[in-house]
Amino acid sequence: MRIWLMSFSDTEKSVVNLIFDGGSYEVDSGRLKTFKGAMNKENVHLVDINICNAKRILRWEKLAPGPHVILLAFSLHDGEFTEQTKEILENLEFLGEKFWNHIFVVFTEGNCSINEYTGAQRSVLEWLLEKCGGKYYISGSKPETTKRRELSDRIDKMICTNNSMHLVLPGISDGASQSPSDILR
Repeated sequence: MRIWLMSFSDTEKSVVNLIFDGGSYEVDSGRLKTFKGAMNKENVHLVDINICNAKRILRWEKLAPGPHVILLAFSLHDGEFTEQTKEILENLEFLGEKFWNHIFVVFTEGNCSINEYTGAQRSVLEWLLEKCGGKYYISGSKPETTKRRELSDRIDKMICTNNSMHLVLPGISDGASQSPSDILR
């Protein structure tokens, strides 16, 4: 299973620990930080991608085939859901028309809850939850094992809904000329 973890900051360690059984995994810190381990006894390859640089990163890294799941990680802190956040998320739609079918949002603990958002921030949060089809998980105060099992079950359900298909990535370029092999593809 291939998972991309996208967030605005460095890897949310709490999210990585929720994915892998027992919180154990191998880390490869090449040009992109990748993690390998097991989730529900299935091999998982997780790639950490900074959401603000996603297009540039993906243009150069050529991570094909695409992921089965894209986890968008947010902390529930005041100020997280702005019009700029919405614009950045809309810009990820370059990944294709099925992009939102593969999105699962994970909220880590913060100093507020979803229900406490008001005004423009609430509007952006509601937009996000609508775009991803209501697929989200809030990491709360449950024991780690329970959280891990709940999250992995929801991810598995989403993958089944997508007929176990990975996200088919469109050709990603910056508009510059392409090589003959890229044109033939």
